[in-house]
Amino acid sequence: MAFRNWNAARRLVERGATATLWQAAALGDLTRVRELAETEPAPGPGEVTNALWHACHGGQRPVVAYLLESGANINWVGHEGLTPLEAARRGAADELADWLSARGAVSADRRG
Repeated sequence: MAFRNWNAARRLVERGATATLWQAAALGDLTRVRELAETEPAPGPGEVTNALWHACHGGQRPVVAYLLESGANINWVGHEGLTPLEAARRGAADELADWLSARGAVSADRRG
């Protein structure tokens, strides 16, 4: 999913591939995200935050909202030095980026 092949990834899941938390988040599979987030032992804060970053990268607002409610760090500087806000903007998820900004999300250069 690093190359934004969402349709190919969805087809793999449809054909039986099992998505991890971050993969399900990127694909917007809220049912799977909830299932994985509610397992015992629960995923740690780092896993939840990583899933948030990927959900932003995929433009998946319902999953983003759920993960933020679950304690994900909205301003984590993650992959390629980007925050979730920057990942959403890079993915052309402008409405999501605006929504994140209204909740306190910032770019990596504005963290401090």
